[in-house]
Amino acid sequence: MPLTRYIRAMRAGVVLGLVAGLALSGCSSSAAQAPPRALPTPSASATPAASPTPSATATPRPTALATVPAAAQPATPQGAAAFARFFFQQVDRAFKLPDSTVLLRWSTSNCKTCSNFAGAAVRLQKNKTHLAEDAILVRSAEAAPVEAGRSFVDVYADFPITREVDGRGHLVRTSQPQPRHHFTVVVQNIHGGWITRAVIDAA
Repeated sequence: MPLTRYIRAMRAGVVLGLVAGLALSGCSSSAAQAPPRALPTPSASATPAASPTPSATATPRPTALATVPAAAQPATPQGAAAFARFFFQQVDRAFKLPDSTVLLRWSTSNCKTCSNFAGAAVRLQKNKTHLAEDAILVRSAEAAPVEAGRSFVDVYADFPITREVDGRGHLVRTSQPQPRHHFTVVVQNIHGGWITRAVIDAA
């Protein structure tokens, strides 16, 4: 797909509208108002999340941020592609914990789909449910040349059958599988680290 088509799609706000037909259902519009995320730096990329403020009812454990793999760090097409894979691993992790903070660290505040993903994780947390399996299985990721620190990564992924379960493992709902979905991840290398700027439905 030509680069100009990607840019037009990004400007039009065309975003991925579903994840396995499950995780994004019922997302609230407040997710788009997520606070700005800190930009990645070489020294901060593996820094654990700050401990949450204790509440009167419970003291949740902080969730450690994942360390960006070495393959996903270079400012090269190969590094961009590896980072796109890493990003979707964090989406799955956010749904399975559930915890949106493990995802928001790796995207900009104006990434609409990223905010929707985070909103889905928040919904799961409020409902005291989580996904029992990965919702996104990346089959391939191929990045365009890096220009001005930016790369467009072509991603093909499957949305497998996914179960949403409660804290006791009881089934709440099941998604329908959707194989071979194509979308584009726009990543930017800032201060020596990659961050996701947009996820565009390329179907």
